[in-house]
Amino acid sequence: MDLHAVAFAVRQIAAHPGVSLLSEPQQTPRGLDVMFQFDLEFGRRWSARGESPTGVRPLEEVRLSFPDDFPASPPEISLRSDFSREHPHIQPYLSLDGRVVPCVIDAPMKEFLAASGYSQLAAQTMLWLTRAAEGTLMSGASGWEPARRDNVN
Repeated sequence: MDLHAVAFAVRQIAAHPGVSLLSEPQQTPRGLDVMFQFDLEFGRRWSARGESPTGVRPLEEVRLSFPDDFPASPPEISLRSDFSREHPHIQPYLSLDGRVVPCVIDAPMKEFLAASGYSQLAAQTMLWLTRAAEGTLMSGASGWEPARRDNVN
């Protein structure tokens, strides 16, 4: 694992104005995990309730898991284990420790990162969480969106 590449990725994500770093990289049997907090800047009503009508919290914890062979293999994003799986654009599988895996981009992660970088990944994750809070993850115009099934045989 390239620790300089991990540090670069962490700095790029933490530089987003709505993101704060919650933890330094933690060693796991699979690689390194880093926790971030995304501040969705809810209005008073949702903040007072502690969540949006769709169950998204004003401060959402997001984990980025860097595999042992990073940067050859991309990191995986996961949400808290009790995040609603009823939203569109949620992978059908959970992380190994039971966390919900969102589908925040419409391309393979490795290709997206090569083209757009980690700062754009932070922005896209923030957008995904905001749309999940609003219940607007799926386009009403088409009525149907293709499902991604990464890592499902």
